[in-house]
Amino acid sequence: MNRLPLLLLCCAGAVFAAAKYPFPFNVDYPHGIRPALKSTTNEDINGGFGEWITNYYTECPDGLRARIKWVDPAAAAQGCTAEGSCTVSEGIGYGMLILVYMDNATNNTQPKFDKLLKYYKSYPDNKGLMKWAIDGCNGAKQDGAATDAEMDVIHALIMANKQWGNASYLTDALDLLGKVWTSEVDQGAKLLKPGSQWTQSVFNPSYFATGAMRVFQKVDPTHDWNTVADNSLALIKKNRNASTGLVSDWCNAQGQSQNVNGSGTGKFGYDAARTPWRVAMDYLWFGTTAAKEIETPINAWIRTLTNNIPGRIRAQYNQDGTTTVTNWSNALYMGALTIPGMMDSSNATWVQAGLTQLMLSSYDTYFNASWKLIYQLTVTGNLQNLTDSIKAPNGVITHDGRIIPQGWMVRSSSGSYSISLPSQGSADLLDVRGHLLASKGGASLLEFAKPTERGVYFAVVRCAGKQAVLPVISE
Repeated sequence: MNRLPLLLLCCAGAVFAAAKYPFPFNVDYPHGIRPALKSTTNEDINGGFGEWITNYYTECPDGLRARIKWVDPAAAAQGCTAEGSCTVSEGIGYGMLILVYMDNATNNTQPKFDKLLKYYKSYPDNKGLMKWAIDGCNGAKQDGAATDAEMDVIHALIMANKQWGNASYLTDALDLLGKVWTSEVDQGAKLLKPGSQWTQSVFNPSYFATGAMRVFQKVDPTHDWNTVADNSLALIKKNRNASTGLVSDWCNAQGQSQNVNGSGTGKFGYDAARTPWRVAMDYLWFGTTAAKEIETPINAWIRTLTNNIPGRIRAQYNQDGTTTVTNWSNALYMGALTIPGMMDSSNATWVQAGLTQLMLSSYDTYFNASWKLIYQLTVTGNLQNLTDSIKAPNGVITHDGRIIPQGWMVRSSSGSYSISLPSQGSADLLDVRGHLLASKGGASLLEFAKPTERGVYFAVVRCAGKQAVLPVISE
């Protein structure tokens, strides 16, 4: 018989009230592709998240604030230890992004998110933006804000408003957007400056969060974020290598690579490696043609270079595609050069293999560990634009406001659940704590063995680019 009584839907709403979009979400993006997932993928990501929390998240002695430890050899240049005595503002941004998308009944990430936000607010520069390097929970090591941190903090705040329904997050986002527009947008070029104190006409393409800026436009129509995003894509096109599509760490307004703070020139370095992800979100969320045009040659180059074997991706390249690294890889570059394949279905096998290699990458520094989680959330369909309506028309409203499309049905027999769909789909069976119990896919009739323990369970069902959460009972 069909096990979808109204009482159960109300009960399910209480269970999942904390997060409207609990991890794992695993939804197709409006544009591009994502790979089919192994039954253990979500569990592995959740395990990596736990490792990331243990290694890099730490709370201040006051118990009210928390930071992400800057565990990185580069910390020594700022008088910090490589073991994480300091925190950089970008790390707070990464942390807030990860926490807002990883929330579920088990992870309960909102309190940690709020403590990172309070930490961000504790160290304002004279523009009201977080100073970029902090000595633990003490004073600042360096003055001035770094724009990439603001991009991710604001992105996370806007999604937190949708995830947890707290209007104060949107208020904070709008406040920061006004400050960023005043202090971190070059008003002549309409491009993001590298920071609140910069006066040089140099730019960092890896700060150009064009997908996020189109979200900013939706919540902050008083500022022309779309023009900044469009100009950013245009500068990236000027800066990229004609053969590989790779950008440099820094460039001038004409797109010529620049040596800034010892970065060197012509390098697709540790800054530049973040650019493909930022641009990819513009296409995955909004279908921006210029974003796909930037990603496509990168994908063609790396697939040719590696003979379609992602395991051959190396840890650093020059813009022309050469590298001195012969046998060293890491999560930063593995994800950076896998994600451009998500623009087109012809790359499905490549993206699938790239995700497999990414899952094998280590959490060796805060930077690689943070980007590994962000990349995994992206490739698996968990890094959605929550300001859009992720719903299917004409169906039954579920506990969290999403919709079960017509023609989707769950039936229970003595020993199994059967999920009927109008075409091939997939489903995950979760317990009330969000633990993945089993996954099925590739058919229009999906059957799960009924858990032996009595209680409420949830089938997260996907079909034809749509998703719904169907509660079920084991008696």
